[in-house]
Amino acid sequence: MSITGYFFYYLVLVWISLMVITITYYKHAFKYWSQRGVDGPEPTVIFGNGWDVANGSKTMGELWKKIYLELKSKGLRHGGGYFMAKPMYTVVSLDLVKAIMQTDYQYFNSHGTYVNEKVDPLSINIFNLDGNRWKEIRTKITPTFTTGKIKMMFNTMVECSILLEELLQESESDNPVEIRNVMSRFTIDTIGSSAFGIETNTMKDPNSEFRKHGLMMFNMNPVEAMRQFCVIFTPHWLLRAINFSTINSKIRKFFYYMAVDTIKYREEHNIVRNDFMHLMVQMKNGKFVDDKGEKTKGRLTMNEVAAQCFFFFLAGFETSSTTICFASYELALHKEIQDRARHEIKEVLKKYNNEITYDALMEMHYLETVIYETLRKYPPLQFLLRKCTDNYKVPDSNIVIEKGMVTIIPVLGLHFDPEYYPDPEKFDPERFNAENKKTIPQFAWLPFGEGPRICLGLRFGMVQVKIGLISLLKNYEFTLHEKTISPIVYTKTSVLASAKGGIWLNLRKIH
Repeated sequence: MSITGYFFYYLVLVWISLMVITITYYKHAFKYWSQRGVDGPEPTVIFGNGWDVANGSKTMGELWKKIYLELKSKGLRHGGGYFMAKPMYTVVSLDLVKAIMQTDYQYFNSHGTYVNEKVDPLSINIFNLDGNRWKEIRTKITPTFTTGKIKMMFNTMVECSILLEELLQESESDNPVEIRNVMSRFTIDTIGSSAFGIETNTMKDPNSEFRKHGLMMFNMNPVEAMRQFCVIFTPHWLLRAINFSTINSKIRKFFYYMAVDTIKYREEHNIVRNDFMHLMVQMKNGKFVDDKGEKTKGRLTMNEVAAQCFFFFLAGFETSSTTICFASYELALHKEIQDRARHEIKEVLKKYNNEITYDALMEMHYLETVIYETLRKYPPLQFLLRKCTDNYKVPDSNIVIEKGMVTIIPVLGLHFDPEYYPDPEKFDPERFNAENKKTIPQFAWLPFGEGPRICLGLRFGMVQVKIGLISLLKNYEFTLHEKTISPIVYTKTSVLASAKGGIWLNLRKIH
């Protein structure tokens, strides 16, 4: 046999050996749930239950929606799934959702995210942290999201809506408008003013640095996708050992120094503004006073302030603009709902001299049901993660969730469960009217999470979404343009729910 022949022979032998080892490893790994008497969908080698994600046919949220509905159809309270060889505990019954998110929260107080302040100071934001440090920071910043503080920032948000109306007017033509492009510029300007006290001018300049860096966080290229993949499947102690960073260095530097420079400038020039950044400066200097006139104990470090501002900006602009877009999509499809929402807006605004005020927003109950139903059908986060921090015995069973196990709460699955939402594919705001809302079980609607880790900015987000929709509805009638992919297909490379190809509207000015 020639040298080439021997080389080929050994190459095939190595390849076969690797395949045997891989298949043996996966077969052993895939016994995890069956050995514990937990049912679940049949996994496949390499991808586990994640083949639909790997081939680009489903998002992670859609995958766990499918798994949830399969388990629910069998009458199961929970189930086991695998992403590659990694076992994941999947919750089905609402009593277990409540146990994990609220009742037995102490066992599931972590999102399982990677934090490394040394190389990535922005990672110490309230979403990533857990344990005592999360509790301390959460306690400190909770008073900044009260109704009183939101009212303090309200005028800034309304000023941004004036620019939004000007931008929509400029967009009037025979050409369709991609509404996500417009609304993301509005929410970036709103959050930029509220979080950093900076005029980002994104509605005038779509190529602003804020927008460019903000979109980089959510529209992942293959490199960024691989970075997030490493975070999920690599032990965090190893990531810390190699000083691994989850955030692109350009994004990290931009937002970190934006916060640091803004704070220094304000302190040096004694600048006071009614915005989130001012509240953060007060907390940094130990001078924050809540709505009751009580001084908050303790201080935030510069890193902690920068991290919270970063998270507030990212979470606020993308989730709000996405919600406005999906609401616009459904309103364009359902003229009667659009007309009713517009009628309510105009009738309420008449009582307030046609000015958008906080009290006016609180009277727009039907508009709120539209937003609630939009968040049901299109939750920005389609599933929630909780990491078990200590061995946990599942109530009314002999199953023990081991420390370190990732738990999936399939939000999209819950939101499309016909037991809680009959005819779940139908867009029906009446599900959330004053009477029907009472019949929806707690923990069956989770766009903001629930329990101790419920989203702090939910009030702020709702106000921002309402203002954006008011600016659109009171000035325009709109229909769906043929460029829009309908039914909605989700972008597979986006962290949050996003419509593939965008949502294009035909606008007609109301005179």
